[in-house]
Amino acid sequence: LRSSGKSEAEAAATLPSPETQLGRRVQDMCTVVDMLIEARDASERPNADRR
Repeated sequence: LRSSGKSEAEAAATLPSPETQLGRRVQDMCTVVDMLIEARDASERPNADRR
């Protein structure tokens, strides 16, 4: 694998590798963080859960 300006994320996207699993885990963590932020906002403003 020669690095021809491609980022590691692009290389991981083309290969089924531990890096790909790590990327999925990072996405899951981002989703969890978003859910926590929404829950915190909903607790600060009780009627914010109705959209």
